[in-house]
Amino acid sequence: MITPNGQLGSQPKTFGKISSSKACGRMLHVLMDQLCKDTQAGEGAVGEVEALQAAFVSLLGSAFEQDDERDDCGVLQGSNLRSYVQKVIDESLTQPGLSPVGLANRLNISVRHLYRLFEEQDDSVCRYIQRAQLKRSADDLTNPFLRSESITSIAYKWGFTDSAHFSRSFKKQFEVSPKDFRSSRLQ
Repeated sequence: MITPNGQLGSQPKTFGKISSSKACGRMLHVLMDQLCKDTQAGEGAVGEVEALQAAFVSLLGSAFEQDDERDDCGVLQGSNLRSYVQKVIDESLTQPGLSPVGLANRLNISVRHLYRLFEEQDDSVCRYIQRAQLKRSADDLTNPFLRSESITSIAYKWGFTDSAHFSRSFKKQFEVSPKDFRSSRLQ
């Protein structure tokens, strides 16, 4: 509902993420497409366009994603945002080219803000990604069902594109080569 001062509902919500899982969010996408098509084609009576706009605005307030970890504007903050970023990273480890720039774009935050989230804990986003990739690689190396899978294919699976770099990084993290790590854990 629009208040007399032109704001949505009782609290001013000027931005936030529109939920694609809610019916209101899906309806907003349909209405926006129709508004854009009508405006570009010069079609539709003024009354029809105004009716679509009114419907759009009335759905807007309830279409924002609601989350207890979000501030009044629907934005995750501080440690909640860092936890969310870590969750997204953990779910994206097998995606090729996982990088801070791509991650920041996906999360709709600046690269600098992404780095700052990890700097607060004396860490870096790149080190976090690599540690997560190495941990998953180590888990696969010790999985008896993956015994026949090569070390290189496991490294590629978790985002490493150079087996020598993987071996050096793995040895630095676990103080043993991937081959020795695997043989000692599978005995």
